[in-house]
Amino acid sequence: MIRALRSSFFRFFRTGLFFMSLIFTFVLAFFLIFRSCTEDLNLLPFQQPKFINNTFVMTTMLTLVYVVPFGMAVFSTILTGSDVSFRSINNKIATGISRTQIFLSDLIVTVFATECSVILQAVVIWLFARFAPVKQNVVLNSRIINLMLCIMVICAAFCAFFVLIQYFSSNKLLALIISLLIIPALVVSTQLLEAKLDEPYRLYQYEYEEGEEPKVTGWEVNPEYVGGTSREVLTFIYNTTPYTYKFANADKEALKSETMASGMIFLASTVLGIVSINKKEYS
Repeated sequence: MIRALRSSFFRFFRTGLFFMSLIFTFVLAFFLIFRSCTEDLNLLPFQQPKFINNTFVMTTMLTLVYVVPFGMAVFSTILTGSDVSFRSINNKIATGISRTQIFLSDLIVTVFATECSVILQAVVIWLFARFAPVKQNVVLNSRIINLMLCIMVICAAFCAFFVLIQYFSSNKLLALIISLLIIPALVVSTQLLEAKLDEPYRLYQYEYEEGEEPKVTGWEVNPEYVGGTSREVLTFIYNTTPYTYKFANADKEALKSETMASGMIFLASTVLGIVSINKKEYS
């Protein structure tokens, strides 16, 4: 395992991936700060923020789950996809490194690079908020820490899934396309589920008279309403994605359920990846 890790970390530090990750990290961090200052605070570009507080910090950090996975998909393609696509994996196998060790070493390096990137971006966001000229009650509290830990678990789950896709497809371009499409697909499906679950049980019928408030004259069951077991299943699926409005508001229960779901996805993807690399022929 040590040889496999040494090989993966050697590629990470000697092929430019390390510096590319650093550039991506800091560019993204400042972009997110700029976005929050101009959109969330309703300011013109480069205008001084009216206030900076913990809400600003959390809002900026939450956007990491939207943009970091795109960088992770590209990173996984460069680190893992090249080995699989060009069959370099066979050279490692010939030296006595097991397939399981190869998969785990690539996963460890991908998770390491991603988590370091997330931590550095969070530190940059925090330092900006902490030392901004105009701020209100910027304090490192349990909510920020819990949010940070949840984001790290979510990113780890994405890492495991992306590495799995690379070893499963044997074509890095196809794996990259699938990986990049996962994020918008999750966002859109979450919005569709949210709209489905928000459908009311009753549709009320109103009577309108000029100059008076509308009066309810009756109601009927909404045919679009989802109930029973189907609603429980859709609610469970909805709560496992990090793109819900509850997660965007850093709801405590949403963070807890998302952390548990991401942990299970990480374990499942890791197991499937180990099975895939041991069953598939790379020739």
